Amino acid sequence: MKIILNKEYRIVLSSNDPLFLDFDFDVEPPIGDLFEYLYIDNKFVHRPLELEELIPVVILSIPNVELDFHDADNNYTVLDGVEYLATGTCEIPAQLFRVPFVRTDTGRTIYMKAAVAEDGNFTLYLSFPTRGEWYTDTEQLNSGLSNAMFSIDKQVFKVM
Repeated sequence: MKIILNKEYRIVLSSNDPLFLDFDFDVEPPIGDLFEYLYIDNKFVHRPLELEELIPVVILSIPNVELDFHDADNNYTVLDGVEYLATGTCEIPAQLFRVPFVRTDTGRTIYMKAAVAEDGNFTLYLSFPTRGEWYTDTEQLNSGLSNAMFSIDKQVFKVM
């Protein structure tokens, strides 16, 4: 199959994406960074994607987390099988999302539901099925999207 591109196209990939490996680079980009690829004049031009261009997602509150632990910023101690409701802001029109969380020791990914309201506030329903350390970050938030849209500080959940 031959694909002919005759217009300008914008593609955003993570350097961890398998499709990323198909590109030929003069300089090998760092793993884990997001890159934008523009198809202009019959060639791909790439540049690092600036986080300022992405829509920030900010978690403001996660009530009922285990408060007896001295967690660092964006780190939370929670119990397995317990439902938590995180709230925050994300300036986009109202819609639903699947938010991926990755378990650090196995690489297993689970998805949790997030709902953004008309006013830009969101709720994220959290319930971790197993103990261990789970996280989400900018790369994970954008992993199922055709174009990267969001940025978030890495959020780590230590599940007991």
